[in-house]
Amino acid sequence: MPKTFADKIKLSTYKHVSIRHQPDTIESLPFDQASDSTKTNDLILSFCLSTDMMATEIKTIADEKLLSSRGYLYLVYPKLKNKLGLPGIHRDVLFPALHVDADSGAVADTGLKFSRMVSFDDNYTAVGLTWLASNPRRADNPSGRVATYEDRLSELKQLINADNDAHQAFDTLTPGYQRSWARYVFSPKTSVTQQAHLQQMITLLKEDYASVELWHQGKKRH
Repeated sequence: MPKTFADKIKLSTYKHVSIRHQPDTIESLPFDQASDSTKTNDLILSFCLSTDMMATEIKTIADEKLLSSRGYLYLVYPKLKNKLGLPGIHRDVLFPALHVDADSGAVADTGLKFSRMVSFDDNYTAVGLTWLASNPRRADNPSGRVATYEDRLSELKQLINADNDAHQAFDTLTPGYQRSWARYVFSPKTSVTQQAHLQQMITLLKEDYASVELWHQGKKRH
């Protein structure tokens, strides 16, 4: 008999569980919801329909310290070929969209990191996040927060300067999309992959896509 999601995550090991944004399409879950969503929980299960929603959830849970020091946060999102008619999220867009460090798995400056990916059911996939070992339940330190890859933007602009159409398209993007492209291009370890990402970026900008994620969703800017 195939393992259920509860089996895969060893649900019985968690005492305090919180469910966030449970969709109507999922009528029941194999565990009770925590009644107090503001207390610290061992397990948080959050249903997200977009990477923007994922980013918001991660920030909220990190800022409000809703997850215990050894707890797990699972972001549950629609598969590409789900049967619910929901826009699916491609796994390849998660790291660039959420500003994940390719080496450590750290999500921007939140103190959380990507740890595992498991199937939730036929329609959803879940990605698990935990606190970084070196920074459990981060202390508030606004002065230490910097925009990820912002210092590489000028370098990126120089790389695409030769292609006027791509350069103009990049200049019209919001700072968030620009930083996302910088991470997409510069985060790979090898120069070969960086160059491949750069060429893909130039192509997608000229095709009027603001990000890799929107390209996967087929959503152009105009």
